[in-house]
Parts: sequence; C-alpha cells; structure tokens
Amino acid sequence: MKNKIKKNNKNEIFLSIQYSESKYWAIFEDNGISAWLYVTESDSYNIISDCFVYNRINPINPSEIKNFINSSPPISKDYATSFSKISNINPDDIELLWNHNGSSICLKINEIPYAFIIIGEKYGYSKSISKDGPFGKKWNETLFNKYHGKC
Repeated sequence: MKNKIKKNNKNEIFLSIQYSESKYWAIFEDNGISAWLYVTESDSYNIISDCFVYNRINPINPSEIKNFINSSPPISKDYATSFSKISNINPDDIELLWNHNGSSICLKINEIPYAFIIIGEKYGYSKSISKDGPFGKKWNETLFNKYHGKC
C-alpha cells in the first residue's frame, strides 16, 4: 500500500490509498451530506465500484434523490438502516485497509468494519444498507470474513 492521502476541509473528508501491486485506488469521500467508498481502475481515477457508507443528514424520501443528480446522493429511507446516519465524525476515526492480497478494501469507523468492496464487483457492502440496490449491497458477514477475517 502506498500514497495515502488524507484531507479534511470543514465538513468534507477525502481519503485514498493505493494498493502497490495492483495499482487500484480506494477512495473515501464525505461531501458533508453523504459518504461513499469507491475503487478505481488500476492506476487510474475511473471508478469501477462504489458503496454508500453513511449520511450526515437524516435519510431522505426516495422522491428527493433526483435533487442529487450531480453529486453522490444521501441514502433514502427505503434503503437505510440504523447505521445510516453519522452527524459528526472525526477524520482520524476513519481507516481504509486493503486485505492481504489487494482483492478487497475495508472501511472502518472507530475500529468497527462499516463497508467493504470486493474487486471485480460493481457494488460494495455496507452496514448502512438494508437491501441491495443503487446504494450498494447490504452487509454480508460471511463474505467480509472470507476477504478480511478479523480486519
């Protein structure tokens, strides 16, 4: 792993880390309204996988999604879980961890695994998602353990 970048601008957080062998980038972005985890193509910033992580606001009505067409949308009530909202967060409490062979990235908040993406899958898994859909997939403990063990 290399090139860890961490920026905090007011209510926005940006973290990225590249797996040295595959050159995939994992990117975490909190725009002050919603937070997402992304994986890019090898040695590129073209996103190939994504996953919702949390909202800073209450989950929105599904009809409001159209208001976020030019940005990463907050999760809607019909996909949200009790993990979906984090109002205040310290960037130092967020950690990105590649697994041993770079086939999956895990995002931890306060040492707790919160979301992960498996390379080659379009959508990642999140504790904030209640059902599979446009925000990603609901948490899968079996897959998490397969790729990250005790992370």
